[in-house]
Amino acid sequence: MNRLNEYPICPNRTHVSGYFSQRSPGLASSNPKREQTLLEIRDFQSSFHTLVMATVGADGIPEASYAPFIHDDHKHFYIYISELAKHTQNLKEAMRVSVLFIEDEGNTKNLFARRRLTYNCTAQLIERGSERWSVILQGFRDRLGEFVDRIKPLEDFRMFRLLPYQGHYVKGFGYIYHISGSDLDKIQQVKPDSPLQAVDNHE
Repeated sequence: MNRLNEYPICPNRTHVSGYFSQRSPGLASSNPKREQTLLEIRDFQSSFHTLVMATVGADGIPEASYAPFIHDDHKHFYIYISELAKHTQNLKEAMRVSVLFIEDEGNTKNLFARRRLTYNCTAQLIERGSERWSVILQGFRDRLGEFVDRIKPLEDFRMFRLLPYQGHYVKGFGYIYHISGSDLDKIQQVKPDSPLQAVDNHE
């Protein structure tokens, strides 16, 4: 039996099986605008191999950092990071993190309006040596290459699963969307005169 099927990993930028739109049957027919926005979010995120993290430890001091990641068909992110890094200690203490994907400066037309996607997440530590740990680590190797073999045996490395529960997608000036829902498939546009305006009304 293929154990990878139990923890379906999206190994690269072009294959994003089950991510966003495919998990919502009838999405295109219900609201094309919503469908298009979700596809934009999916395609934007799938162009990244690393995510930016904001964590806070028990001392209350914020820490900005980054880590390579992979994600699965349940929209969970996985990171494999060293305990020597401050963000690892912060995650173990607070089990909360904000992640950011942001457009490259060289690709943007306006530095004040770089396209970006953020998620608020809870964090779960995955037991080292467990079946899930082994399967996810293989996903890291498939996506990020042989270097993973060098850090796999290092005892100070820890694997976390990041579970997003809400987020924001900023497409440009006047185009800010709040993301929510158990499947992160509810999109509401933020308006100056009204905090949130639903992109679809089929709830």
